[in-house]
Amino acid sequence: MGAKVADFGLSTSFNKTRITNTTTGTDLGIIIIEIMAGRIGYKIFSAMDDDPQELFIEQVITNWRGRINATTSPFPSAELDQVETCIKIAIKCVDLNRKNRPTVAEILAAMQKTEKRFLAEWRNHAEFHVDESLPIPTKSESRGGSGGEVVDIKEHPWRLHSLTISYQGLIDAFSFSYIDQYGEKQHVGPWGEQHSYHKTETIRFSPSEFVEEVSGAYGSHFENLLVTSLTFVTNVRTYGPFGNPNHQNVAAAPLKFMADEGSSIVAFHGRSGSHLFSIGVYMV
Repeated sequence: MGAKVADFGLSTSFNKTRITNTTTGTDLGIIIIEIMAGRIGYKIFSAMDDDPQELFIEQVITNWRGRINATTSPFPSAELDQVETCIKIAIKCVDLNRKNRPTVAEILAAMQKTEKRFLAEWRNHAEFHVDESLPIPTKSESRGGSGGEVVDIKEHPWRLHSLTISYQGLIDAFSFSYIDQYGEKQHVGPWGEQHSYHKTETIRFSPSEFVEEVSGAYGSHFENLLVTSLTFVTNVRTYGPFGNPNHQNVAAAPLKFMADEGSSIVAFHGRSGSHLFSIGVYMV
């Protein structure tokens, strides 16, 4: 998929660099600096005398200002704000004092603030009418059974933030949060019923991570058709499968949603009751 402006193209770069499950905050800072200032960017930064931060930040911003101005983006100030935030985060990540390094929560919060500003500028831009300021999400049909009640979101989604899945042989409960088109976080669910003796996992997506595919299965459970398994594929990695596609040794029907080129899966809808009966997606 195409990288969105909120990650300056980092989604493509991160997918090809050496980030692993053992990557430290310092490693992440070095990688971001190299992405934003070139392969020798960190060497230049670490070799600068005295307090190099402000000078280095200005050099990076100046370089990116030229690149952004060479494009047709109507929101250069918001994009430069994202650039400045990202390089400042990277520099904090490589601070020699571990206490000065940001937590994952602090990094995500900082990036979400820049995304909110971008959305506000987009919505208020003179070239856009209010009802055309942001893309209308594409809603798929749901896959699964017809039991339970219809469950859906209230605000138009912009980006998927997190998922929580409770499962054993079936998907017992499903909840998620997303950033809406006003830059606010919306919490949805749980759809279904959570049980303390079942497994529950939460996935939190980074600002540069986008869901490209959702797959799984649905099958019979007593007299109902229920979602039995789910897998989520992003531009970074695969999460799952959660659940069991062959619950109680009964063959299940596959379900699959793939984001269109240049878009991503940003929210969900479906049917739920005692479990998750069906699921569908929104794409932007």
